[in-house]
Amino acid sequence: MAKQSMLIRLRNWFTDWSEDKTRAVLNVTLAVLTGLLLGLVLDTVFRQIGNYIFPPPPTFDMASPEDIRTLLDTVPADAYIIKLVSWTLGTFGGGYIAVRMARTGAFPAWLTGILLVASYMIHMSIIPHPNWVVMICLPLCAVSAYGAGLLGNYVTLMRLRQTA
Repeated sequence: MAKQSMLIRLRNWFTDWSEDKTRAVLNVTLAVLTGLLLGLVLDTVFRQIGNYIFPPPPTFDMASPEDIRTLLDTVPADAYIIKLVSWTLGTFGGGYIAVRMARTGAFPAWLTGILLVASYMIHMSIIPHPNWVVMICLPLCAVSAYGAGLLGNYVTLMRLRQTA
């Protein structure tokens, strides 16, 4: 079989549609949505633990973004580190579950990671964060999603090998 370009393979895949392909697409979609839900739950749990350890400032409902920014300067760096850890664990857990459910390779973890990072970026645009948190978030979550994809794929292959 000659090497085909990605566009030719994609066109061939879409022109010959079957019920099995529909089932596979729905399986991956549900796996990614489940991973997204689990990732957000993990993120929320760990952030609430962080808010318990380092409570946010009491007058957080100020109207001016400058006031919020100066108030957030009083938050210790450990509170932001806990937030980064919660994002990392949420991305890893959600990506791992997505890969294990889909059983089609590592890409469901990457899709879940992309969606979770988008939600984290929305959070950072609403509530101001230091620049170092913004700069660390993307590569940390990317490595986490990649690792979740590798580990989930490895465990899936090992389970298939044991049953064969």
